[in-house]
Amino acid sequence: MYLGKIPKKINIVIISLCFLFTFSFMAACRATETAEETTEVIEDSAEEVVEEEVSPAEEEKHYEGEVRLTNNPADDFSPSWSPDSKMIAFDSDRDGNFEIHVMNADGSGQVNLTNNPAYDFYPSWSPDGTMIAFESDRDGNEEIYVMNVDGSGEVNLTNNPDDDSYPSWSPDGKMIVFTSDRDDNEEIYVMNADGSGQVSLTNNPAYDYYPSWSPDGKMIAFESDRDGNEEIYVMNVDGSGEVNLTNNPD
Repeated sequence: MYLGKIPKKINIVIISLCFLFTFSFMAACRATETAEETTEVIEDSAEEVVEEEVSPAEEEKHYEGEVRLTNNPADDFSPSWSPDSKMIAFDSDRDGNFEIHVMNADGSGQVNLTNNPAYDFYPSWSPDGTMIAFESDRDGNEEIYVMNVDGSGEVNLTNNPDDDSYPSWSPDGKMIVFTSDRDDNEEIYVMNADGSGQVSLTNNPAYDYYPSWSPDGKMIAFESDRDGNEEIYVMNVDGSGEVNLTNNPD
């Protein structure tokens, strides 16, 4: 712009107006950018709030299908389903010591079956649904017992001065696998359902416990620390063919 012949005062006014226009334009652009940035921050914050805030209804969806059955201030654990899925046997110390209880599959009808001052744990339902095997220290050490599903007819099967625990029925109901420390360390044993024919299946200086029979009756899974940490093993029902399934350092 040529301003040479325009009076000085007018020049000053024109220049001032140019500066004012330029400053106003820059300020307007900056305000627009700031507004856009603020909007983005608000939107991001809103998204974070939406992600963090979970309504009770949405939270309930995470646990959909889970139902609390016992709802007792005491400790209830070691559930075992009846073969027909209509009942569940479990441990509870609600009477001051651990007892074997049973309830309907919906949690109703909870009944103490053992009612003994000793500790009774780890119930295991027989495949035909007529008997429950369990562990008890009522004779001064832990033994494997069986009883009728109404709590009657309790019988000590192992009757050994050492500890026997964690019973598990074979699928045909003819045998029970369990853990025993009668060889000075925990080993997996098996016996007939009447307590006869007790035989050690494992023979390892490590601890072997928590046996569980496969549904087809051909294999037994168990836990062992023979590799320096707890691992899951399987073996044939005669104790042969032991295989480490998990093989994990943790």
